[in-house]
Amino acid sequence: ESIDIKLISPGFVRTRITDKNTFPMPMLIDTEQASHAIRQGLAKGKEHIYFPKRFTTILRLIGLLPYRWQNAVTSKLISN
Repeated sequence: ESIDIKLISPGFVRTRITDKNTFPMPMLIDTEQASHAIRQGLAKGKEHIYFPKRFTTILRLIGLLPYRWQNAVTSKLISN
């Protein structure tokens, strides 16, 4: 038998846990949207499933920057 591993990288999903957060959660999606994104990615056989696309793409691009630049960008985003 083989094991099939998928990486699922969600943004913020509204749940009972996130309802307790007191900080801004950009591009918050509901569980139906998250479920749809996961099911769609699995049906297409994707190895990596990211959602919401715009939010996770921004984070992935920031992750390509040198660490010092990442800190500068994220600190500006957080302070706004």
